[in-house]
Amino acid sequence: MVNATQDDLLYLSSKFSRTLKSRFGKGPETCYVVFKENRLFIYISNFMTSAEEVLVETDQMNLANKFRTSVIDVICKEFILEASKVVGVMFQTFYHDWNYDTNKGIIIIETGESRSRGANNLLYSEREIFKLMKQVTAKVHKIPEQYKIVKWNQNVCIVECRGVLLSMDKQLYQQGLTDILLEHTRQMKMYFLLQKKLFEDVFNQDIEDLFITWDYEQDKNFIVFNFS
Repeated sequence: MVNATQDDLLYLSSKFSRTLKSRFGKGPETCYVVFKENRLFIYISNFMTSAEEVLVETDQMNLANKFRTSVIDVICKEFILEASKVVGVMFQTFYHDWNYDTNKGIIIIETGESRSRGANNLLYSEREIFKLMKQVTAKVHKIPEQYKIVKWNQNVCIVECRGVLLSMDKQLYQQGLTDILLEHTRQMKMYFLLQKKLFEDVFNQDIEDLFITWDYEQDKNFIVFNFS
């Protein structure tokens, strides 16, 4: 079992923050890295360039997202190599999502062997979370075939969902029509946030933010609940 030291994680946090500043011309106010079950979770806050601010203010969200995605993708591909050396595992894939309203984002980097707690012997609270997620998702998207909690503490709950793509999603992805997929993600997040009180009752915690990342190749997504 690999255990990254606190010094390793502090180094990676600083490295990623410096790279953001180098590529975007501006660094985040907060950037910290957590390692759990062969995954790196990078939390970023107060990070928006002047150009992005203009795009958001003029309601050009898809353009802002495409700009950030193109740069973050390049940064993550470079960062994966460094992170693999430091932690001692071979990271392969990454996912990210950003909320311009709260000026926060999350990046998830994983190996091909990331482990998650399965659906057996779930706690009562987990069963209630999955039940509510099914009810809410059914209103806006396909109900996932499988749910797994990959991280849960006082600050965050991250749920991995598999078997999430509609046939239309796959076709849009294959045709490179990411604008439509991004807009659908925004609408899905908005609907989840409309049901925030229901989720807060199940978690027994206030929800500050919500992220949804997609893996169109592996037919899965991660839904991230950030707590206040």
